[in-house]
Amino acid sequence: MTINTDLRPLTLEEFKTCWVALPDNVEKERMMGKTLQISEILPVKAKDGTTSVFPSSRTSYDLSPLDALVERQTMRSFKLSFLPLQSLKEWLKEDRTDLPDFEDRFDKSIDFKEKGNTLFRQGKYMQSLVLYVQAWGSLLPYHIFAFTQSDQRVLNYGNLESTIFNYMMAALVEWSETDKTLNLQSKYAILGLALSCGQIDTEPVTAATLDVRTMYKASKS
Repeated sequence: MTINTDLRPLTLEEFKTCWVALPDNVEKERMMGKTLQISEILPVKAKDGTTSVFPSSRTSYDLSPLDALVERQTMRSFKLSFLPLQSLKEWLKEDRTDLPDFEDRFDKSIDFKEKGNTLFRQGKYMQSLVLYVQAWGSLLPYHIFAFTQSDQRVLNYGNLESTIFNYMMAALVEWSETDKTLNLQSKYAILGLALSCGQIDTEPVTAATLDVRTMYKASKS
């Protein structure tokens, strides 16, 4: 295995590798949170990272210990559950050799977010959620650890992603409380998704002590 200590941007292949932990079917998707192993979370070539060398395949720009890589990859895998599986598989098969322009992806994401906000203000919460999901999906293949931590794009990406998931949480809460056709089980399922969205933007220890409405109120302040 080729290892070195040089900083360098991630390649398109490495970006795709970062998102490769996709469930193959609905049953695996349901079990993913319970059965996912480290071997499935990290690429094979990225499992030997230490504090002094990079693995030959990277999941972040800056060198990180294995436990940090696993935590980050686990979060990325969780975020994928909000996106249509088939569209992700099609993206992974996309025949190109270069990275898409980050600014183009960023601007496209903002456009979807603003359109989602318009629908949200009109009380069309389920429809706004679809656009928020598209807003986040538009940031692919990039993720927040794809840049060196001193890069301004880390702040830009992090702020936008946090805003999108807060809006997703708000849309889910409002949908659960205003849609009279939902049964109790469906409401609980939707609120569970809202809680997950809130936890993405909150430290794990803190998030575990909050209920979804508390986080929702915080997102509106």
